[in-house]
Amino acid sequence: MIRTYTNLLQRLKVRLPAAKLYVQSVFPINDSLINRQYYKGTNAQILQLNVALEEMARASKATYVDIYPAMLDDKKQLDSAFTYDGLHLSGKGYLQWVAYLKKQKLI
Repeated sequence: MIRTYTNLLQRLKVRLPAAKLYVQSVFPINDSLINRQYYKGTNAQILQLNVALEEMARASKATYVDIYPAMLDDKKQLDSAFTYDGLHLSGKGYLQWVAYLKKQKLI
């Protein structure tokens, strides 16, 4: 997966050399809400992926946006207020995402 993202970033840099590129972390999940029949991943795996994404962004001179912590509850899970199924964002989740991006002056 990281190789695919790296290739995409390289193609974007060639086609849009003046563009500022951003790589965002993957959102956490909420284990108590998620349907394991459809999604088998864990927050530990997501954190590992996010480390790889951050390294890739740095190597590609892209800005890394770490949204993961902003979406957590006190149990280190995707806050149940931000999801309806433990994986996908709810309306409140999207509002939290936008608020974070605004706070970081990214939008």
